Amino acid sequence: MFDVEEGRFEVITYSSAKKYRDKSFTLLLVDEAQHISADTWAVAAAIPAKYRICGTATPYREDGREDYIIAFSGKPVTLTLEEMELALSFKPARFIVHLVRRPEEKLSKVREIIRSNPEPKTVVFSDSIELGRRLAEILETDFIYGETPAEQRLEKLRENRCIVVSRIGDMGISLKDIERVIEVSFLGSSRAQQGQRYGRLFHGRAGENTTS
Repeated sequence: MFDVEEGRFEVITYSSAKKYRDKSFTLLLVDEAQHISADTWAVAAAIPAKYRICGTATPYREDGREDYIIAFSGKPVTLTLEEMELALSFKPARFIVHLVRRPEEKLSKVREIIRSNPEPKTVVFSDSIELGRRLAEILETDFIYGETPAEQRLEKLRENRCIVVSRIGDMGISLKDIERVIEVSFLGSSRAQQGQRYGRLFHGRAGENTTS
């Protein structure tokens, strides 16, 4: 948020937005704007501002409130996948879907994928904490989730060639050497989550990227 007259610039989180409802700003910049339609975070959209810019790579919601993103943000300016390819100079990831019957088979399949090609920098996503712990043990790596100290998370992401991460890694992770994303546990109908996890590969600069 920026106020021209006072020269005030402030960076805040969604959770602290309610403290600014009685203040006014010249410009309000909102990142991950798909959140502003939620009951919990809509207060961020109510901060008084002369101008606002709201950005998100995944303007999707499964609760029927997608129109509110535009209502709070203004007329959308969008890019097609083809335009993003040209602007960002990236190749779309190659998707591979593996169908298994039981959770145990998920563990075996991930281990098989990693062992068959251990070189690519890989992030394995698991919404299930229990499954994430088991995967980290099998793959002999770290599992980053809510209880992992914040000061250790980036270090673990950088130092491990393969790392298991819970949904806390869906947004905000930027690894220049990432080449592969594997999902073993996720919110099945969440387009935003799928888009965000796929989007981690946009930050990579190493060859052909893959998501499984």
